[in-house]
Amino acid sequence: MNAARAVLADLEGIQAHGRCEVCGSHTTGWLKTLTNLRLALAVRLDIRDADDADHVSELPEDDPRSWTFSIYEWLGWVQESLLNAQE
Repeated sequence: MNAARAVLADLEGIQAHGRCEVCGSHTTGWLKTLTNLRLALAVRLDIRDADDADHVSELPEDDPRSWTFSIYEWLGWVQESLLNAQE
């Protein structure tokens, strides 16, 4: 099963309370997918390093890129949470 299919399989199982349980064998697929999403957003936001990320984080709220950056940050949090859960 490729990474995207693994993620979709887990997302299809979301319970009524909004939780997505990641099957242990799908963890690598999730991490790959989250990384790819963050890379795509980083390109869109022109983030190449931590300084660029700091600059984008300071954009005013009415700048559409600030919303995209919020998604970028949230995906990073999800990625970190998944890694911590593996420990």
